[in-house]
Amino acid sequence: MKNMDTFREKFSLHEHETAITRADFEANFTRTKEKVTFTFNGWDGRSYNGESRTANVYRTSIEGYEDVRFVKVGKSVHCIDEDRSVVERTTGEAHVTAMWVVDVLKAEKPQVQEQTQQPDPAAEARRAEFKERMRRYETERQRLLDEANRRFKNPYFVEMERIGREYEEARRARNAEREEIIRTNGWDSEELRAWNEREAQFTCPQTMGQVKAYWAWRNSISHCSSELEYSEILFENDMADFSDTLKAAGCTTIVLTGQSTALMENMHNMVKLGWTMAGLCTITRTENDYETFEAKPVLGVRFTTAAK
Repeated sequence: MKNMDTFREKFSLHEHETAITRADFEANFTRTKEKVTFTFNGWDGRSYNGESRTANVYRTSIEGYEDVRFVKVGKSVHCIDEDRSVVERTTGEAHVTAMWVVDVLKAEKPQVQEQTQQPDPAAEARRAEFKERMRRYETERQRLLDEANRRFKNPYFVEMERIGREYEEARRARNAEREEIIRTNGWDSEELRAWNEREAQFTCPQTMGQVKAYWAWRNSISHCSSELEYSEILFENDMADFSDTLKAAGCTTIVLTGQSTALMENMHNMVKLGWTMAGLCTITRTENDYETFEAKPVLGVRFTTAAK
């Protein structure tokens, strides 16, 4: 994780050295088409269980920080800590964390100037060069994602994604109804008790083991992995559903790349569930690289099984 205090020193700071001007932000940050799912891990006052959100990645032209991923939430710019992940309690999926960097002030109203300001050719050239580099970056990133989508094309997981999305949309609608009941009738109302009774009847259509199998597939695409992989912790009570879901999806090979203390237990459980440990292997991921998209080696253990 690069030093953000040093990064802030490269700007003219305002508001007790916590904010930069809108002009500085627009001159030094560029919004990309790349997305990142992250969590504030409670620093936003809500995500105490690792609740995640997704936002567009910003890149900076500040020398030495081109490979850092930034996001803008509200008035604040945050950097992504690639070395620290937190597991989201409801999904079992691990997400990178975001750390506050600086606030962005509102744009000042333009003032009438007696003399037209002359453009700085060198600054304009740097901005044009940076935008062209970002265009090439986004084009290459999309090409890699298209290849990964073709490599891991799987209708079973696509259907799981649809079911999960519909469930989440319905759950958000019900929660909005709950908030309206609380605002209108209060916490001790009969209406809220009735809502709680109805809500108890709704259960998630997929188990945690099924969800983890889905995320193995989804993350293999987003990481542009060379093989289907799973890099997080697998708890024993999730293993059977994880295995059954992979088999139902027609997956006959998966590489465990997690490095937690549970890896040995996970390997033994995979064998008990009918998988064969094919041996040690090295796969590649092509993710989060700036401009070069170098395929990075990842150590793992390959497991295979017969098609279901």
